[in-house]
Amino acid sequence: MAKAWGMLWVYYLLDEYGRAIVNYDEAIRQNAQYANAYNNRGRVYLDLSEFRTAIADNNEAIRLDPEFAKAYSNRGSAYENLNQYQQAIADYSEAIRLDPQNASAYNNRGIAHGSTGDVAKALLDFTRAIELQTNYPEAYNNRGFALAKKGDYDAAISDYTKAIELDPNYADAHNNRASAYGQKGEFDKAIRDYTKTIELVPSHAKAYKNRGIARGQKGEFDKAIRDYTKAIELDPNYATAYTNRSVAYYHKRDYARARADVTRAQALGQKVDPRFLADLGKAALPSPRNELLFFDR
Repeated sequence: MAKAWGMLWVYYLLDEYGRAIVNYDEAIRQNAQYANAYNNRGRVYLDLSEFRTAIADNNEAIRLDPEFAKAYSNRGSAYENLNQYQQAIADYSEAIRLDPQNASAYNNRGIAHGSTGDVAKALLDFTRAIELQTNYPEAYNNRGFALAKKGDYDAAISDYTKAIELDPNYADAHNNRASAYGQKGEFDKAIRDYTKTIELVPSHAKAYKNRGIARGQKGEFDKAIRDYTKAIELDPNYATAYTNRSVAYYHKRDYARARADVTRAQALGQKVDPRFLADLGKAALPSPRNELLFFDR
């Protein structure tokens, strides 16, 4: 069985999920009490986003081995992906009870707590994950995100920076640090981090949109429009990109394009500030005050 298990892991590492599942099936056929095979097949289904199937496999692994910490942790991840956060928290907690040194379980439980809005518990879990594994970039990034939710942007930036030191190609950490810099009004630093995010993930529509916002804050409306346009090319239904591009067009007094974009954003379900809609409506009228309306507000 050891040789078979080794080949299964090779298939998994090579992302050959189909072959891995077939071989896990065979391992289970040969030994129906093989809890590890159920757990690892569940992990493959988790990576394939087949969360309910993953849960079924983890259930069987736990039935066969009630002390199987990894099976609880994997089932918690599946529940979390189904937005069933309380079930996820319960499973992560059991995984931690069985394996108190499991930094990953603390990190994942922190994410689940954060998803329920319990930032205080999330911070405790991320901090414990970091205590257990000091070179854990995901935990630093996640704690930074929780700190940013509290408005503690300096501490958040410190954590994002540590995550980047540990993994210089960690796109989410660059993106999140950019957002924190933006909240502090440090737009040049935000633009640099968004640019790095885009270098690492060229399809990152949100980074283009957010870089556009930072450029708009600097009055660089042409550059902002180019970023919003790229975000829309990547995600044609990106409502807030249309809204922000509309604002940029408004600043350039291109009211026709501004109206077209805001109309598209509303069609996609975006709620638009009624004050902006009022200003845009007035700007469309043939009046000598058109060019002053925005600046008078």
